[in-house]
Parts: sequence; C-alpha cells; structure tokens
Amino acid sequence: MFKPNCLILTLAPEICLKSTQVRIFYERFLKKNIVEYLKFDGVPYSQLLVRSGRMYIFSEKPKSVLKSIENCFGIYKFAYAEEKEIKDLEDLVELGSKLGVEKLNETFAVRAKSYDKDVKSKKIEELLGAEILKKNPKLKVNLSKPKTQLNCILIKKKVYFYFEEISGSKGMPIGTQGVVALIGKDKNKLKKIAFGLLKTGCRVLTVDNELTELAKWNNCLEPKDVSLDEAKESYSLGRIRAFFCDATTLYEKEKIDKEIGVKSFAPLFCILAPTPFD
Repeated sequence: MFKPNCLILTLAPEICLKSTQVRIFYERFLKKNIVEYLKFDGVPYSQLLVRSGRMYIFSEKPKSVLKSIENCFGIYKFAYAEEKEIKDLEDLVELGSKLGVEKLNETFAVRAKSYDKDVKSKKIEELLGAEILKKNPKLKVNLSKPKTQLNCILIKKKVYFYFEEISGSKGMPIGTQGVVALIGKDKNKLKKIAFGLLKTGCRVLTVDNELTELAKWNNCLEPKDVSLDEAKESYSLGRIRAFFCDATTLYEKEKIDKEIGVKSFAPLFCILAPTPFD
C-alpha cells in the first residue's frame, strides 16, 4: 500500500538554473521560509533535506506539511512520496511494481531519475514498466500522454516513489531580492503591488499604511509598517533598495517622488498579471 512519508518539493526553474553558489544562496532562503511556515502552523516534521534541485520534507503528516507551505514562493511543484530503503535494483523493481499495480490504471508511464552512476534511469524505467505489465497485463504503456504515471528517484540506497504532482506558488523565495518600501493611499492597489513584489523575492515594508491579507504569502506575517522618516533613513543607509508607489498617472507619481525625495517605481502604469486581489 502506498503510504507517503515524505513531501518532495521541486524548486522554481529560475533557482535550478543558477550557478552552484547562487543556487545554494536561494535554497537557504527557501529552507528558512519553509521552516517559518511549519513552525507557525505547528506542523511536525523530522527532516528537511536539499538534494539535486529538490527538497525533501519527512513527516508523518505530509498533507499537513503541504497545506502549511502551499503559498510559499519558490516552490514549483509538490509530490507526496514514499521513501523506501533498497538493497539493489531488483529490490527497487519489486517494491515499485507492487505500488504501480496498486495505483496505476488504463494507460501508464514510468519516469525515473537515478543519481547512482551504476544504475541508469532508462534501465529502471524499462525493468519497472515490464514488471508492472507482467503483474497486470490489462495496463497499457503510453509514454506520450499516459493517464497515470509512476515516478521514482534513486539516491544511493534509497528510492522515492510518487504518482502525482501538485502545482506550487512558483516565484522566488522571499528575501532573496532585498527590501522594498510601498507608499500610497489605495490599499487595494498596494496589495496588488505587494503580492507581485513578494513573488519576485522582495521583502516588503509599507509606509504609513498598514496592509492586511498578505500574511499567507509573506511567511505568515503581515508586512511591517514604518514611518516616512524611517523609510527615508533606511533608504539612505541602503537597507531599503527602492520605493514602489500606487500612482497611475504621471502627476500622482511626481507628487509621491517629491514627498519621498527620490524616484519611485510605479508598476500600475503597466498591465499587471492577475493577483488574488483583483
């Protein structure tokens, strides 16, 4: 019986494409953000590992883990997985075929990724697919558009089996792009801007205008609100990288720029992608 004991997180492609040093930088931020969500919700987990562009969170309650971090930016996909310890390739095929017969139906495909130099990914797919067909001849292989799919990842003497992937919030981990300040009067417009900035990896502050309803995308905290004088001082010290405003006309933007003493960014001049606040 398939008993998930692990949640596999596929990181956003933007992270995986970075150089090793930069990727590690992003992974550390994402790991820290995930831990903040899990601590806030009191979700138990035993271990959080980073391996080859994926994170593995081990927990007896993987569904609770996913529910807690489903809005965490930087995660491309989730998958409920079962970790198994194996002796050899034959053991992997036997364990995987049992799960496959249990969960697969109609047309299927096997996708494998091996990090063992002595065991090729293609070999796993061929042997595992053949054994599943042997145990259930009613199934049919369809490599292009299968209705069901068995995935497995082999790392040393451990294998991870999973069947479905769930989309994450994507984007970049919050904090990786520095701190920015939001200034303006229209809370709905500011929320749209804040959501977009959080998704790009910025940490957001507000200036004399507290915003709510953003905590679930902001590591369970509403953005910190500061005074205009505090924001100006932080900007002069390099702690705030830029100001963003809710202006939709040049007159409004010039008025705000004069108030803060520097040029601000006005993203609402452009067409923004849909946000939860539209």
